[in-house]
Amino acid sequence: MGRTTMGVRSVTDSLGIERAGQDRGSEGLARFLGWLSLGLGVAALARREQVSRLTGVDDSPTARRVLAAAGVRELGHAAALLIPRRARWGAWTRVAGDVLDLAAAGQAMKTRRGE
Repeated sequence: MGRTTMGVRSVTDSLGIERAGQDRGSEGLARFLGWLSLGLGVAALARREQVSRLTGVDDSPTARRVLAAAGVRELGHAAALLIPRRARWGAWTRVAGDVLDLAAAGQAMKTRRGE
């Protein structure tokens, strides 16, 4: 199951957590998505007003909270994607986060139109 070094196993090996990196193409994509998530998360939290203007989001309290939550979520995706043993799992969390973003954007568009 896990590798041993002089009889000592790592905690992740003991728990059976797979090592990423067996497929170099997916590892490169995971790292790219991780750095992208890091940049998006930092931007959403550090430059909230500029990101709001750039994306056309209003300055309501709800929009500010949603943008902050999206920034924190992106930082979580970055951590999951940039930790090699979690890269595969992190890619799926990123996809789920993108679905949430699209749902929030769709709801905002409906609200803006008055539907």
